[in-house]
Formats: sequence, structure tokens, C-alpha cells
Amino acid sequence: MWCPICRKELDVNSTNCPECGSRLKKNPPDSTLVEWVLSIKDKLTDDWPYFENGEPEKAIFLAHYSSVNMEDMLIINKLTAYGIPLIKTHPETGSVGKIILGISGFGTDIYVPESLLEDAKALLEDTADD
Repeated sequence: MWCPICRKELDVNSTNCPECGSRLKKNPPDSTLVEWVLSIKDKLTDDWPYFENGEPEKAIFLAHYSSVNMEDMLIINKLTAYGIPLIKTHPETGSVGKIILGISGFGTDIYVPESLLEDAKALLEDTADD
């Protein structure tokens, strides 16, 4: 497990990052918003893979990234450039900050189609080496 803010490797049982002190979430992100987004067939989901019956492929949580230094936008742009569709959400009250300040103080949760999860992880590993 890694701290979403400073990227320090953490013990699985950690509740706070010993490096930067950020509070760590124990529960996986709420996927209700993601399911709602996928239920609306518009430009946002045009690139999302759909099954033959018209149902969207399941969205899988990929990672949480900080908005500090636009880290989340860099990752989003890289995934998009490689043709991996994604859904981004801003946890807690981060959506309000995104609208008012242009950045989310709580970072961004990124979801990708289940069939592209391993490809997305491989791209992110390449990013970590940069």
C-alpha cells in the first residue's frame, strides 16, 4: 500500500502516513457515482467498452492521486493518450474544490474498465520509474 499524497510505501494496517501524516482510507471508494456515470450513455462514456447486450463493462478502481503538482491530471492525460478510457471522481467534498479552486483538495479517484486494468497498471508502473 502506498500513501496517496507522498507515495511512501506503507504497512497494510497503517491508518496515517508516518511521512506526511495524511489520513488513509480503509474502505474502498464508493462506486455509486461511477455506476451512475456509466448508466448515462453520452460523450463521457462513448469510449467506454460495452458488452453486446448494451451493458457497460464494470468500472474498477485503479488508484487515488493527489491534486498537488497536478499529479492526478498527468496520470489522467497519460491514460487517455494511451487510449484507456477512465472515470474520475473527487472524494469527500473534493468536487466543490475542483469547481471553485480548479483543484480538488482531496485528490482524484480513477476508475478504468475491468478489461484494461492490467494495461493501466503497467502504464502507471512506467510512470513510477520516470
